[in-house]
Amino acid sequence: MTPRVEFVTKNRLIIGIWLVLLYALSLWAVVGTFSSYQLQMKIQGNRENVTVSSVIRFLQSVQDLDDQIKLRNKALATLDQEWQKNLQKVSEQEAHLTSLRLEEEKIWLDISATGNYPKTVCQSTESNVDATIQELCQSLLHTQHSITSAKTSLFKVQRKFGSTRMAIEDIRFNLEELKIERRILSENEVMGDYMTEFGGMQAFGFDKIAKLPTELLILILTASMGTLGSLINLTRTFLSDEERQPFSWYALRPFLGMITAIAIFVLTKSGEGMISANSSTSDPTQGLNPFFLSFVAIISGLLSEHAYARIHDAGLSFFKVKPRGTERWALLLQETMQKEKKNAKDLLPFVKVEPSLLDNWIKGKKPVPPDKQEIIAAWLNTPARLLFSDQPNLPKHTTALSQTSDDQIPEPQATKEVAASDSEGQQRLLSP
Repeated sequence: MTPRVEFVTKNRLIIGIWLVLLYALSLWAVVGTFSSYQLQMKIQGNRENVTVSSVIRFLQSVQDLDDQIKLRNKALATLDQEWQKNLQKVSEQEAHLTSLRLEEEKIWLDISATGNYPKTVCQSTESNVDATIQELCQSLLHTQHSITSAKTSLFKVQRKFGSTRMAIEDIRFNLEELKIERRILSENEVMGDYMTEFGGMQAFGFDKIAKLPTELLILILTASMGTLGSLINLTRTFLSDEERQPFSWYALRPFLGMITAIAIFVLTKSGEGMISANSSTSDPTQGLNPFFLSFVAIISGLLSEHAYARIHDAGLSFFKVKPRGTERWALLLQETMQKEKKNAKDLLPFVKVEPSLLDNWIKGKKPVPPDKQEIIAAWLNTPARLLFSDQPNLPKHTTALSQTSDDQIPEPQATKEVAASDSEGQQRLLSP
């Protein structure tokens, strides 16, 4: 394998992995936002006057109860383990105390067996007491001290055991109250259905998306659909043997589709009613057709160039500057052109319109725009007010007078001066 082929193979492998990741993310976003939006529309169309916010508050209450029940169960399990340990300690302390008492009884038996001594012999201060008895008495005193300590420890453990048991009873009582409240919420038929649907969406991580505001959900749906449309175009190019694009094209094209889809959505939505299933509602998000919205977004990402051209045309139409002045009708235009020995074919490169439209202008069948009036006047080196009129239909005697020779109808001196003064400025408009 040559280095060039190896580089191309690695590059295509990286692009393939990139496309797979984008498909996974975009499909997750598309499915999540689309299903969430449909669920919100279902809630808004409910006859029980249930709103999305009320359902979300209900679900939050249920979630809080579930969290509290989990905490109580966890605390109960911890206290139960502690109670078991305390119970074991109580048993050990009681057994230890019993063994000390048996040891004490054994020492008394040993003392009695040594001699006929009363139980007060260990408290006697007489010096004639046997050494063995003295040693047994010391063991007895030590055992009695141990018994006292064991009783104290047993009392402490029993007290701790009792407090743990009381805490367990309190938590169990509180837990039963929470479970009853949770059961009451679950028995709500209307909310229970929505809670089941949200629970199903929670398995895929869509529950947080479903709780987003509807306006934000629409934008996310539009952006994700635009990305998916771009991915379709990217996949077609990637699988084609004829087209080859750099990695930057594959990396940036999905974002172009995303932005283009949002722009087309804004452009389409500005028409109001085009993507709405019910335009009579005052809420701009209610009744929005998600299928047509998704279609517009996905083709905007798939055909980003055409979408850009649509946005460009809409922008030009919106910011189009209207020509100053008013449209006027040709008065002596045809006669002046004949006098100057000029024809419509020579005028076409300057006005840049269809020949049929120019012919209608010359014959007075259609009005001439103000900017074209200036160009024609400059082309004929004649003031525009002598070529055009505000009246579309002129009397016949006016046309007859226009055909009279210059000797019969002398041109007024003022008109000659105006024509001479305007000729220089009008020459600037005659660049093809």
